[in-house]
This record gives sequence, C-alpha cells and structure tokens, in this order.
Amino acid sequence: MKKFIMLSILFLTLFACSKDTNKTTNQNGSNKIKINFYSWAETYNNALVDAFNASQDEIEVTFVEIPTGEYETKITTLLTGGAGDIDVYAQKRQSDMFPHYKNGFIEPLEKYINSTDYNLSAISSSLDYLKIEEKIIALPFRSGAFYTFYNKNIFDKAGIPYPDTYIENNEWTWEKFIEVSKALSNPLEKIYGSLIYTWGMCQVFPHAQAGGEFIDANGNLDILKGPLKTSVDVRKELEAAEALLPLRELRISKEHYSTIFYAGKTGMLLIGEWFPGFMIKGREENLLEGYGWDDWGVARLPSDTEEYVSIGAPTFAHIYSGSKKKDAAFEFLSWMSRADGGAKVMAELGILPPAMNNEVRDILSASFPDEKSLAYFTEEKKVRPAMPLNKYGTQVEQAFSQTIDLYLYEGYTFDEYTAELESRLNDIIRVTK
Repeated sequence: MKKFIMLSILFLTLFACSKDTNKTTNQNGSNKIKINFYSWAETYNNALVDAFNASQDEIEVTFVEIPTGEYETKITTLLTGGAGDIDVYAQKRQSDMFPHYKNGFIEPLEKYINSTDYNLSAISSSLDYLKIEEKIIALPFRSGAFYTFYNKNIFDKAGIPYPDTYIENNEWTWEKFIEVSKALSNPLEKIYGSLIYTWGMCQVFPHAQAGGEFIDANGNLDILKGPLKTSVDVRKELEAAEALLPLRELRISKEHYSTIFYAGKTGMLLIGEWFPGFMIKGREENLLEGYGWDDWGVARLPSDTEEYVSIGAPTFAHIYSGSKKKDAAFEFLSWMSRADGGAKVMAELGILPPAMNNEVRDILSASFPDEKSLAYFTEEKKVRPAMPLNKYGTQVEQAFSQTIDLYLYEGYTFDEYTAELESRLNDIIRVTK
C-alpha cells in the first residue's frame, strides 16, 4: 500500500508538471513558466514583454533579440536547426510564413483559440493575412497601413493646400501627388516635395492598390501593366523634376527616412503605421528642425481606385511547433493582440495596433498633432499587401528590387523592363515548389 501511495504521488507530480515543465522560482519565491520571444530590434518589444510580465504571475517572457538586418536569415536557421528555446517568434517578412509552415515550424492556433475566450472578431481586418490552408497560424500585434505624413510649414511656404483638402474633394490621386510634390520642391534649399523609401514594396503602391500580385497563389503571372507603369513612373517623373530623393542616392547614403523628415527636407513622406512613434521620439529628443509638434500631419495614401485602398500588412507572431510550453506561449501571443493587452502598449508608443476600442483610441490620440490626423490614421479602410502574400512573395520582392533600376536608370523602355521582370517571375514559378 505504501508503495502504491508513493507511486501515485509521483505520478500526480509528474502529471502536474507535464503541461509546462519549465517552471522556475523567481526572486519573490513564486513559480513562473519561462518562455522566450524571438524578434528583431524594435523599441516596442521590450515594452510588450515588460507589460505582459507585470500583468500576471503565471508566465515570464524573455525577449531574445536578433539584429534587424540579420533576422530573416537567422530565425530561419534557428528554426531549421530545431532551436529548443524558441516559444514565440515574430515574422518580419510576412511571406516567409509560407515556407516556415510548409517545413513544420509553425503551430496552428485553432485549438488554443477554441479553448480560450479569445475574440477573433476584434482582429477581423487582419484575419486574411494570418491563414494558410484556412488554418490560423499567427496573431498580429501591430496593424499595417501606409499613410502620407506631411510637413505643414513646407506646404504653407509654398502656398499649397494640405493633402486633406484634396482628399475631401476626392482628388488625392497619384497624378495630384506628382503635381503637389513638384510644387513643394525647392532644389536651391535642397527641399524635396516627397520621399518614397527604398523598399521594393514602396515602389509599387498604385499597382498593389489595384490588386496586382505579380504572381498569384496559383502560380499565375499577375502584372497589371497599367498600374505597374503608374507605380514606376511616379518615381521616374519626380526624380527627373528633382522633387523626390533618388532611389540610388538613398541606397548609397543609407540615410533613414525619419532623419530626412525630422530635418524638414521633404514636404511629404509615404511610410507606415509605426511612424507616429518616430515623431514622438523626434519631439522628445529635439530632432525636429524648424518646426514644432503641431506643424505636421497625417493623411491617406494617394489612390486611383474608386474605393480608397491603403497598402500594408499586419506584423504578427507564431508559436514555434517545437515549443514545450505552447499553452503559455499562446497566453502571451493572444495578449499581445488584444485591446486590453498589447494594443494599449502599442498605442502609447504611437503605433497602430490590430485591435481598437475607445480606450485604445484615446491613448493613441496623444501621438498626433490634431484630431483630423488621428481620424485618418484610425479610419476603417481596405488594405492590400504590396508584394504577394503567398509562397512566391519573398522571391518576387527580390526580383522586383533587382530590375527596377533597368527602367529608372539603365535606359530600358517600359516594355523591355517588364519583359525582363516577367522572365524572372517565370523562373520563380518554375523552381518554387
């Protein structure tokens, strides 16, 4: 009987520990389940982890940082090698989730969602980005959209109405953007009308707004040459007019878009949902040159579509399939995406969260100079990814970035340029399994 009792106690002890085996005793003497969150260098990562750890006493998250420029390669290497200490990891290049899922690195989330009170409707606008084969394999912690950020002083000096005027008159098209950019530019003072950054996705806004994918999920070419020509011609025409910082110059100098905007050297900047946080930093560190907090604003991205469309994709994270603490990992992953959790942290940092309510919006309002800017930032809108969100996406963006110079600088006609691009896209289709 004694042996039976002892074996029973041993069995129950092992059973109790089997769900999450890595509980440790912290300095206060309490047991916490330890999990690791892998991501690249962003100020919000530590803020999210610290807020989560302070919110409860069952789980403790450690943030493991990988250098930003090395993240995509290193996280894939770690996953391929079966890194046992990864529990949750962020996806920097969204299309990488397709090979990660195919290779078995990502844990599907339905059973965790169904067994908890997690509210999917709060992130309904992000759901299409989080599924493979109709399975939810990620949850978002940052929403995605691009906007026009503008310097009111430069507009005032040029006597040009702010972008919201054109929006309200249903005139904020790419043609109007070109017109306004030229009117704002002042080559003698080295002030450019607009700034479009170096990323491949930033060169194809009109194309993506019209629904172009380059290669669709079924492996078919989807060029939409009209919108693609509009996309590349925006940069070509504005660079020729000295109204846009040249792509090659930006690549060589590696100057960050924020420093250019801080310095008052561009009237408009087309950039994403994280930039109000940069403006907070600019104010706190006295980086704004020649203008104050009230002298900038936010408006919609220019658009030629009948219904307004922005560009972007949510930033999300996965549970690593090799984690031994998946329940705890889901607690952290779901908390990051909720309005009563990580959304408030992101809002305090001036970043658009995936879930919105009145409290989150009130917190976010401190990150904007005026109510109209906040309204454009938080409005409901259709958002499309700039590059295909499928298994071809990563290679497509590389092919596009490698060929755009042919049209901008090497004297290729548009037809010659697209022929070369199509050839490379067909190569991608042929070799991608």
